[in-house]
Amino acid sequence: MTRRREPPIDWAQIVCDLEAAGLTQRAIGESCDMDQPWANRLKNIHGTEPKFHNGALLLGLWTQTMGRPTNEVPRDGVRSSHAESH
Repeated sequence: MTRRREPPIDWAQIVCDLEAAGLTQRAIGESCDMDQPWANRLKNIHGTEPKFHNGALLLGLWTQTMGRPTNEVPRDGVRSSHAESH
């Protein structure tokens, strides 16, 4: 039995969600042991992905800030019901 692969995480949308919640790119970067240009690249350069540790920190920041579980993280090509309701 093969397991269906999840679509890739939409890192740009995660940064956008956090900005919409009031965080600056600097605060996002610093929360992930990085800097503002790192958050900007994730948001604006298609295909940019964080290293594992920084990505895990970013997912933790997103779940904490958004009050949503990790299984609801934005994914490329997938619209969430939460996004459609706002």
